[in-house]
Amino acid sequence: MDNENTSKPKHIAIIPDGNRRWARQNNLTPIEGHSAGIDKFNDVLKWAKDHDIKMISFWSFSTENASRDKNEIEGLYNLFNKKLFEGLKDNQYDKHNAKINFIGDLSLFPDKILNKIKQVQERSKKTADDYIVNLFLGYGGRPELLNMVKKISTKVQHGELVADDITEHDIEQELYTKGLPDPDLIIRTSGEMRTSGFMPWQSVYSELYFTNKLWPDYTQQDFNDAITEYQRRKRRFGK
Repeated sequence: MDNENTSKPKHIAIIPDGNRRWARQNNLTPIEGHSAGIDKFNDVLKWAKDHDIKMISFWSFSTENASRDKNEIEGLYNLFNKKLFEGLKDNQYDKHNAKINFIGDLSLFPDKILNKIKQVQERSKKTADDYIVNLFLGYGGRPELLNMVKKISTKVQHGELVADDITEHDIEQELYTKGLPDPDLIIRTSGEMRTSGFMPWQSVYSELYFTNKLWPDYTQQDFNDAITEYQRRKRRFGK
């Protein structure tokens, strides 16, 4: 068909939703649901590499998540610390041969996690740059835009920028995703049909794909279906 986009997406972003609902359905704790969700990341990394996807992003922890029950947040922090340690110990990051970026307001996290994040980033710098994984932690679209506005305003006040001359490039330079390409395809699991503020600036021309599958139940066939649907669509970029 002439309308089909035969090329595969170069950058896929995923909103991996449904861990807690999956846990309830399986009589597990929320933390056990989140643990299963984190383990699913490794599967998707393999599937993306099989498709020769050059970049994949996961929204792992939002700024809104930080306002959840204190015990759940503490459990999440401990889980993040454990999974980061296991990844370092088992050389999981080396196995994927991927460069790992952590994107967002990392000041929300305790030092024990920040130290592990630093180790992961340092180790992944030694790998090839042809496969990049972005983990959005402490990320919210509105906080990102607010942070950008403050930085732009400061540059204007200091005479580094003229307000009337501000360009889209100037804005992109102050986003958390500076230097990264916009996502071609955004996938959200669990049946929720919204992006909830995920990359509001970067996603204006992204193709959106929603599935009812809860994230821990997400399969390789589900991932393949999303790519197939992407290839059926005609990307117009507003034209």
